Amino acid sequence: MICCLNPNCDRPMNSDSLTECQNCGTQLKSRLRNHYKIIEPLGQGGFGKTYLAEDTDKLNELCVVKQLAFNGTQTTAVKKARELFFLEAKQLQSLGEHPQIPSLRAYFEEDNYLYLVQQYIKGQNLADRLKLEGVYNESEIRHFLNDILPVFKFIHERGVIHRDVKPSNIMYRHKDGKYIAIDFGVSKIINQSSGNTPGTSIGSQGYASIEQYKGNAVPASDLYSLGVCCFCLMSGISPYHLWLDRGYSWVENWQKSIKISLSPELVAILDKLLQKNLKQRYQTAAAVLKDLQKPSESQYSLLIELDSQAELFSDIYDPQEEKNIVNKILDNKIKTEEIFSDIYHSQPEITASKYRDPVSSSRTKTANPPQKVPQKINKLQASLIASLGITLFLAFQFVRNPNTSLNFPAEQTDRSDSQKEGVIFSEIEQVPSGLFNYGGSTTWASIRAKMYPEIQNAWPDYQLRYLDPVNGNPGSSVGIKMLLEDQLSFSLSSRPLKNKEFQQARIRGYTIEQIPVAIDAIAIATHPSLSISGITIAQLADIYSGKITNWQEIGGPDLPIAPYSRHLNEGGTVEFFAKNVLGDRQFANTVVEVPNTTTGIRKVAENPGAIYYASASQIVSQCTVKALAIGRQSNSLVSPYRLPYLPPSQCNSLHHNQLNKQAFVNGDYPITRRLFVIIRKDGRKDELAGLTYVKMLSSDLGQKMIGEAGFIGMGFSK
Repeated sequence: MICCLNPNCDRPMNSDSLTECQNCGTQLKSRLRNHYKIIEPLGQGGFGKTYLAEDTDKLNELCVVKQLAFNGTQTTAVKKARELFFLEAKQLQSLGEHPQIPSLRAYFEEDNYLYLVQQYIKGQNLADRLKLEGVYNESEIRHFLNDILPVFKFIHERGVIHRDVKPSNIMYRHKDGKYIAIDFGVSKIINQSSGNTPGTSIGSQGYASIEQYKGNAVPASDLYSLGVCCFCLMSGISPYHLWLDRGYSWVENWQKSIKISLSPELVAILDKLLQKNLKQRYQTAAAVLKDLQKPSESQYSLLIELDSQAELFSDIYDPQEEKNIVNKILDNKIKTEEIFSDIYHSQPEITASKYRDPVSSSRTKTANPPQKVPQKINKLQASLIASLGITLFLAFQFVRNPNTSLNFPAEQTDRSDSQKEGVIFSEIEQVPSGLFNYGGSTTWASIRAKMYPEIQNAWPDYQLRYLDPVNGNPGSSVGIKMLLEDQLSFSLSSRPLKNKEFQQARIRGYTIEQIPVAIDAIAIATHPSLSISGITIAQLADIYSGKITNWQEIGGPDLPIAPYSRHLNEGGTVEFFAKNVLGDRQFANTVVEVPNTTTGIRKVAENPGAIYYASASQIVSQCTVKALAIGRQSNSLVSPYRLPYLPPSQCNSLHHNQLNKQAFVNGDYPITRRLFVIIRKDGRKDELAGLTYVKMLSSDLGQKMIGEAGFIGMGFSK
């Protein structure tokens, strides 16, 4: 395929045999500068497009080509755009090579367009990642700051201020989990004599500090923007709207919008990052990193207590358990009694290779102590205390860097089963090589996250890229539409194909196929305090069609019902619900639309009268909401929870409710559906790419990952 380089062309992909674009008539070019082959558009801005390309002089290495379209005109806006475009190239060149900044490959003009070629980063920007994965917890925010702050330390020490720090300008790189700073188009040199005049708005509203908004950006301005990024990632709330409503006063009460638990130490760091007054804010990235590395009071106390009791478990230690305990402590997910519970109450046959998980094990008290086995404890490398086993190792590592995961190589941890089953992926035949776009249902997010690294390990040349729509939110219908319009190689759907979609494919000269790979259920989320345990499908339909408006009407409290839903045209889940629950009725005007399930769950957790529906995989494990039992009749209600049910007081990130998979499979639970891979049957390489993905999902490893993601594989057995 040849991509048309007319930035105004809305259907740029053309057959290799054509010399002119079949859509706009522009002369086609197979190469830029005789060696950059454009593969497809990645995005579009006010003055041009960004493309994915191959550098044919470097063994078809992928790169990103930014295009500035000005067509010879010299308006003030065009001149400013050219200036910023050149500035980005200059800044990237001045920064040189850094593993977390895309390197500059080329800068040139051709056919009245300016082009900037950069290193390709395979990953997601944080704005897209937030939509798919949901809000960050404290551990993730700490990791994010520890990883990205050295990048800003690097650029600030070289006299560069980014000036447009926001989630869409920070990438999460898939291969190593590193955060990458991108888009230096509005950056500037510190003390640059030709800097902005006061009053010039540079940066993004809501993220830019007050001094930057006035045209006086300094390194601490980037740090303010980084603090706003953290707020956005933890809350899912756009700071732009807060800024419009309240100006900069919103930062004084930013914690009120955060629903996750935060330690006092992290709150203090974020408070200082978000200071409106420049003098009260952190001045350097190094100062923020220093505070991040201070032990929190609770973590320090825990490690001291562990030290005092180290001998109780030093003899039943192995390296994997060491890693698990360290990460749980640093993530604030474990208490002292949980660590020692299995030692105090262990079975006599406990060995050094493993001990029971305190969350899942049955705890039978016994007077017998753990068996003695040869010690395998790491030595202390600091002069804090003598070597007393794993606790002292933890204390040393924690003092050295309290926020690290101790740099355990990912390929050496918890991988034996995956490596054995991963051979199944590598034995699949006829796996195509190349870059293949896929997209569609957000219900698939957890499955995709499980599958992606294993696929890349087995077949690194089979490269998959999840593609969001240019406009609107991703979803089953949008993904199928993008597939039909040749934007995707295959799509993922949480609903079956419609007749009109089959017809649209036939009109285009091919057929499409839906291949079921997993079973899902729809769960109904309500506030935990709601004194109703279940409802019928008919009552659920009456709620969303507006016939029932108060919980008192179905035996609950005198409380108005606040129904939430995603938009009908954006998600397969919504379409499935409308067809199979509402039938021929319409959503009531009282139904409030939310952009994604993360927001829907947060709304329910905040409102005792709220109700929301989504995939059971996204609802059942949540501790802030309660899923209702559902039935066709009031005497046959079936819970989506597997017994025993854990109330909110006993639910946490380590110990939460599980899916009632057996009820989903045997049909006792009444609202279930299948998940599909949608393939275009046209004999092209894309068809083979889709079939390969289906084969991987259908393998033993794929079915296992579907289960781990919260769904039921088609080969499920009790």
